[in-house]
Amino acid sequence: DRPELRRYRIGYALSDDLATWHRHDARHRFVNPPGPEDWDAEMQCYPTVVEAGGRSIMIYCGNGYGTGGIGFAERVAP
Repeated sequence: DRPELRRYRIGYALSDDLATWHRHDARHRFVNPPGPEDWDAEMQCYPTVVEAGGRSIMIYCGNGYGTGGIGFAERVAP
């Protein structure tokens, strides 16, 4: 058993045909990445992005599939 394989991270992928996807994880542009002691340092999972008032907000679960809490990050303009 390798617990580190169960740690999800937020990623980013693009597709032209919705069948073939290409990862671009460094391009998701959401700010405030977790620090080593944060509630989401080991895992960020189950994200959803909400557009509101001209802002892109990603809501997601933290460590332990959300037992560490839920939070949000805001996308910065390119």
